[in-house]
Amino acid sequence: TLSPTSNVFIDSDNLENLDFLLDTIRMNVERLIVYLSQDTLTRCWCTGEITTAAHHHVDLIRVVCPCWSPPTEMQMQNLGSFIDLSSTNLLQLGITFDMVRSAYEKLLSDSVPTYSVSSTVRGRSKFDS
Repeated sequence: TLSPTSNVFIDSDNLENLDFLLDTIRMNVERLIVYLSQDTLTRCWCTGEITTAAHHHVDLIRVVCPCWSPPTEMQMQNLGSFIDLSSTNLLQLGITFDMVRSAYEKLLSDSVPTYSVSSTVRGRSKFDS
C-alpha cells in the first residue's frame, strides 16, 4: 500500500535519456507498475525498465488491458525479433536478451500481483477500487 506521501515517477516524465531513466528505476523505485497493452513488451524502453526493475529486485505489479496477450514461446526465444530495437541498443546499457527473458518470465509469473482493466469502464473510473 502506498502512503499518501509516496513519491510517484511516471516514465513519460523523462523520455529523452534511457540511461537516466534506468538509473531512476534502479535507485529510486520500490514498485514498478507495468501497464500491459498489446505493444508494451515489444517497446525497447519498456523492456529496459522491466529488466532493470526485475534485475534489481524492484517489486513488479501487472495491469493488464483487454488487448494484451502474453508473448508466445517462439517470441520469448527470439527476443531480438520481438522487441523493436530500432531506437536503442540495450546491450550498450548492459542488458542482454537472457536478462530480458528472465525479467519477462518473472513479470508473467503467478507471483506478480495482477489487475485487469475492464474494457467497459472508461476514463479515471478504471482505477477506482
